[in-house]
Amino acid sequence: MEEHERMGRWPELLQQGAQWLAGAALGPLRDRLDALLAAYRREVRRAAATYVLCQLLVVLLSAVVGLVALTVMLAFWSSHRVLAAALLAAAFLLIAAVCALAVGRLSRPRGAQREAPR
Repeated sequence: MEEHERMGRWPELLQQGAQWLAGAALGPLRDRLDALLAAYRREVRRAAATYVLCQLLVVLLSAVVGLVALTVMLAFWSSHRVLAAALLAAAFLLIAAVCALAVGRLSRPRGAQREAPR
């Protein structure tokens, strides 16, 4: 009878052994996936914070540029108003051109190179 009981428990013991083996094999994989998920969440939070701070920087710098332009216009309003307006327009155009070139350079794929003129 005792041998029959032992033989009857083999499927249960085999299932428990398989579960333990699967747990031992998949445990490190689960740990790695948990670490990867945590790193991904940290990176998303860092990118979102960087985006918000960059947007704030753009707004504040735009306000500074506008106030400087207004100060220059008020300072030269009585004597050289056309010259002050033209110089401000030229300065803004130059800044816009530099920004456009920087955006063009940054938007190219890293491996892309310009073709040599023929």
